[in-house]
Amino acid sequence: KIKKMGKRAEKEAELEKQNAKKAEKEAKKAAAKARKEARKEAKNAAEEKPDTEGFVESNVNNWTDEEQGKLNEALGTVSSSLDKKERWKAIAEIVGTRGMKECALRFKEVKENLIGRNKFEEESRLKAAESAGTAASNAAAEAYAAALAKAMSELEDADDDAALFDDSKMGALSRADGGAAADKLSDL
Repeated sequence: KIKKMGKRAEKEAELEKQNAKKAEKEAKKAAAKARKEARKEAKNAAEEKPDTEGFVESNVNNWTDEEQGKLNEALGTVSSSLDKKERWKAIAEIVGTRGMKECALRFKEVKENLIGRNKFEEESRLKAAESAGTAASNAAAEAYAAALAKAMSELEDADDDAALFDDSKMGALSRADGGAAADKLSDL
């Protein structure tokens, strides 16, 4: 009976070890899945239209929307092959309320605004991607650590159980009390 119980205990301990290894494998899979999700979230955050609130466009000479519209139209219709002074003179005539220099300065200002807005948007995207990636990576690391701790605990329990049923100890117990302790252990 003692040998039979020892074999059963060994099988149970082996099964617990296998379950612990399986749990560890599942923890690694869960962590890999979480990392993949983190990369996906970071990529999505980077591709989202960034919030441009907080970016202030410069309009030093208080151009109206109507004047800006006329400048845009003039820039599209007046040939860029003209001499620069002649080109800006023609553009100023189309705008009607601003001179050559003001038109050229507004054109430069709008370009600077576009560059500034693009830079602001890229910085916003980068921050959002970093934030999403960091949060998801931290969650993945925590999930892996928790699952691994559980697996290691199960493995320790399996080792403890296996130690309880060590054949050499079982023989000593059997001889000491006529098998009563072994019978109690087999009821577990």
